[in-house]
Amino acid sequence: MKKIIIPILALAFISLNACKKKETNNYKITGSEYTFTQINNCNTPDGGANGSSLDITLYMDNPDYNDIYGIRTLYEGDKKEKSEQITRVIDIIFQDNEVSLYRCLRFGNSNSGTYTLTIVTMDGLESVPYSFNVVRPAGAN
Repeated sequence: MKKIIIPILALAFISLNACKKKETNNYKITGSEYTFTQINNCNTPDGGANGSSLDITLYMDNPDYNDIYGIRTLYEGDKKEKSEQITRVIDIIFQDNEVSLYRCLRFGNSNSGTYTLTIVTMDGLESVPYSFNVVRPAGAN
């Protein structure tokens, strides 16, 4: 009987840990806006030329800016191109309940894409992800 109980308990323990929810911080992005300020004028973080300048504004509830390390951004184009990076606090503008950041985006073969952003705090925890779609402007690479 003991030989059967031990594997069952081990399996139950593994199952409970597998279902464990990822710990997040208390920040919540409640909305966003974006604007392309120039087309085909910048270099993307991976060294690609002719990206377009994108200003993103995120809205959130009562942020404590002293606790924000940065913003993790993941861009995935509709043709599955991906780009991921963290923008540090020094590259972010804070105002009231808004955070503004800059991106250089090259669409490649995609006509649109999805940005997924999370707020990263000094302790390394991330907020619940927030996603929005970006449409390729006319003439953008």
